[in-house]
Amino acid sequence: MSLRGGIGVLALIAVLASGFACKKKSDEGGATAGSGGGSAEPASAGLALAEKELAFGQVKLKASVPADWEEKIETGRFASARYQTPDFRYRLEIKETCCGMCEPEKWAENVKAEAAQYASGEMFQPPVKVTVQENAEVEPGKWVFVGRTEPVDPASGALSQTILHVWRYGADWEQIVTCDFSVERDDPKGPALLDALRKACLSLERLGPAQPAT
Repeated sequence: MSLRGGIGVLALIAVLASGFACKKKSDEGGATAGSGGGSAEPASAGLALAEKELAFGQVKLKASVPADWEEKIETGRFASARYQTPDFRYRLEIKETCCGMCEPEKWAENVKAEAAQYASGEMFQPPVKVTVQENAEVEPGKWVFVGRTEPVDPASGALSQTILHVWRYGADWEQIVTCDFSVERDDPKGPALLDALRKACLSLERLGPAQPAT
């Protein structure tokens, strides 16, 4: 083999080796990015939920609640289950009420009237203006209110928030069960949390009376 031919062969081998190394590095980089994107949950789905049975009042419930938030159960007249992050930034409260007359045939009427109070701003002090995003019975026994609040007086201390309130009820329910959650309007996690907790509240299931009939 001539010197010129030998140099040509060596050059070809070097180019091929370099191309193989670059392709392997690129493939490895692509595999890492792909596996990372597939295994990691998207930022919008960062809330872990755990299924629990709750019986803090008159209704026994099956509920999906934030798994990593601190739980506090209150019984008695103001019975509720509260879930709060350790930094107190976010809180979900599930509680029981009648919203008026404690008669099952009045549940839908009671809920509609209370939802109207949220929409008008009557439920908030200091006063706020409310922009309604959702206010309807989405299915029989499931009413959702979502609204954005703005202080009437910026110096009043009222917050600019997005409010979620869900009512669950039915002819066989011992009381109306509500879910409450609010988040600051500019919180980047707000939309994802509202969506996840709206679904969780709508999935609440009545299992029966909290205490067996005697």
